[in-house]
Amino acid sequence: MLECTFKDRKYNLKFFIVPTDSQPILSADTCSEIGAIVRVRAVDKPLTKEEVISDYGEIFKGLGTLPKTHHIEVNPLIPSVVHPPRKIPAALRDQVRTELDRMESLGVIAKQDEPTDWVHSMVVVRKPGKLRVCIDPKDLNRAIKREHYHLETIDEIVERLPKASVFSRFDATHGFWQIQLDEDSSKLLTFNTPFGRYRYRRLPFGISSAPEVFSKAVREMFVDLPGVECIVDDILVWGENDEQHDYRVRKMLNRCRQMNFKLNKAKFELRVPEVHYLGHVISKDGLKVNPEKVRAIQEMPAPTDMAGVKRFLGIVQYLAKFIPNLSDVSDPLRKLLKGDIQWHWDHEQQQSFEELKQLVSSAPVLRFYNVNEPVTISVDASSKGLGVVLLQNKQTVAYGSRALTETQSRYAQIEREMLAILYGCEKFDHYIYGRRAVIETDHKPLVAIYDKPLYRATPRLQRMLMKLQRYDLRIVYVPGKLMFISDALSRAYLPDSNDKLIDDELDIGYIEKQLPISSRKLAEIKDATADDENLSNLSSVVVSGWPNSKAMLPDDIQSYWNFRDELTVIDGLLYKSQRIFIPKALQREMLVKLYEAHLGIVKTKQRAREILFWRNMNSDIENFIKNCSICNKFRKANCREPLKSHDIPSRPWTKLGADLLEFKGKHYLLCVDYYSKYPEIALLPSLSSVSTISAFKSMFARQGVPSEIVSDNGPQFACANFKDFSHEWDFIHTTSSPRYVQESRRRTK
Repeated sequence: MLECTFKDRKYNLKFFIVPTDSQPILSADTCSEIGAIVRVRAVDKPLTKEEVISDYGEIFKGLGTLPKTHHIEVNPLIPSVVHPPRKIPAALRDQVRTELDRMESLGVIAKQDEPTDWVHSMVVVRKPGKLRVCIDPKDLNRAIKREHYHLETIDEIVERLPKASVFSRFDATHGFWQIQLDEDSSKLLTFNTPFGRYRYRRLPFGISSAPEVFSKAVREMFVDLPGVECIVDDILVWGENDEQHDYRVRKMLNRCRQMNFKLNKAKFELRVPEVHYLGHVISKDGLKVNPEKVRAIQEMPAPTDMAGVKRFLGIVQYLAKFIPNLSDVSDPLRKLLKGDIQWHWDHEQQQSFEELKQLVSSAPVLRFYNVNEPVTISVDASSKGLGVVLLQNKQTVAYGSRALTETQSRYAQIEREMLAILYGCEKFDHYIYGRRAVIETDHKPLVAIYDKPLYRATPRLQRMLMKLQRYDLRIVYVPGKLMFISDALSRAYLPDSNDKLIDDELDIGYIEKQLPISSRKLAEIKDATADDENLSNLSSVVVSGWPNSKAMLPDDIQSYWNFRDELTVIDGLLYKSQRIFIPKALQREMLVKLYEAHLGIVKTKQRAREILFWRNMNSDIENFIKNCSICNKFRKANCREPLKSHDIPSRPWTKLGADLLEFKGKHYLLCVDYYSKYPEIALLPSLSSVSTISAFKSMFARQGVPSEIVSDNGPQFACANFKDFSHEWDFIHTTSSPRYVQESRRRTK
């Protein structure tokens, strides 16, 4: 590639070196690209898809690489986070390995053997016929310094299209992956897998700055080409007539070839009179509402009772300030709510209903989406359907509703509400992906469970939470009486439920594979659960939904209140997270099986906690083992040696106990004087040995140098730096036994 200048503009052109002494020449394509050939007269034929694929085939193959390398800026004051690997289902293990190998062969990721400050968790998202590997960069997103690059709105683009009549739309192939990362940024994106650590060499999905970085790169690439508009990875080319349109398409494709920017062969539309672009329909007549955005309203069935009329009028009233002549149009429906009116539904009510639906699903009620304004998705779930609405500044952008499958209708209420969140995010994916979105729900436990570690959730909730990891969400609680639209849509849902949000069979199969219990025994537990009055009542509460307060529960169910968001019912079995509830009738049998190997109290409890649960299980295990005749016979032969305690000095600040602790996301060094129990605490900017030693020096400057420091074997204390520090400052450093946790507890308390 050589840099050439033509008419005061620079181009990077490809030259071929040949072993002859001849005049350098430019190809016809290159001459056309730089504008050296002027067309005077020509017989044009319409540009076709086949011609585009034939002439620009390389643009639709492989993964592109834009010339600039991106550097991710992070705030050094925010501490780095290292996450442990997450388990993946055994059934997906080979697929994940295949996808990682594919990404590595494309140069998207690379093996990472050296230590890194940041390590993220891998997220596996299943899609029809394929599997996507992502990362969970939630912690890194808090540290990334964003460019806050201005993203154009659909309104700004439409202003430039007053004479447009022909359109084409193109989509980038793995858009973000076409941005290269420098070495430092690549290490920030290291992630854990069951097969070792990898790091991203290309810009990944999910990090907060990715849409802005990619949008800036694409916009700069096409900024000098008239008739080429782009928002993130959607490229729109328009012309006032066929000839102008075709010329602009070729200019755009030549620029893609020059910049090694790849497009998706399966997704481009060419020479169409109207095009779907960012949730809108653009044509020569201007901007129209996408029918899919309002289908949930326009196809809403007519109410069949007073409650249905109230729900529909709740939507209308919420949007009242945007609807002209509301009182006149809604009068026939409002009359039905009067106490002395008998229920009826005639032509007058049907006409009012249809007219209100049309008003609610058109401008000015339905506003255009603005990429620079905050986004809110209001979601709700009923026993039979889901309802969602996308809002900006409390004005609707799009609606959605769907029916639940027969299996989904038997979900626990908290799972149906989480399914509504997942449906809303996937329904409005092209609006919220890569940016912060607020989710409004009337189910308060979801706010807490979204912030908990994944392992605390039920298996079905885990799978939904994993799918939500690709989004930047903040979930807030809003009382149900204020969520008029989503509540009404969830009860007046559309009958179709073809969009597969979650594979119910995989839920059951995954759990059964993880439990070391035979199918026969599972069937026995299922029957015993149905016969157990306490568990049967608990299952009913889990499926129908928990009340607002603990006092509203029966006495025998109140003890489950504190972990209610961890309970679910799957195929007639009750689970706490991934542990199966054991009915009272089978608990004795399970205790016998657990203790067949006589492993002792601690290991038996550990084994039980992996798969089983019932109230007071720990105390039942202890009592069972204490009454074991075999263990009692041989117990004295296994007595522990008595522990030797530390000597207490005769004066203060002679012997110190030191440990590191974390409180509200910050790390501290804690030192306790063995003589007086006087504590000293210092805030640490990082967990490095350098920061720890610096904190010690500050304490010694105020209190003096002790004779001895006792600590655990943490990396800050077991390193060469700390050993040199103890020699230089002349004190003895003693480490406690790794298994002697009482000493660490004494310091931490």
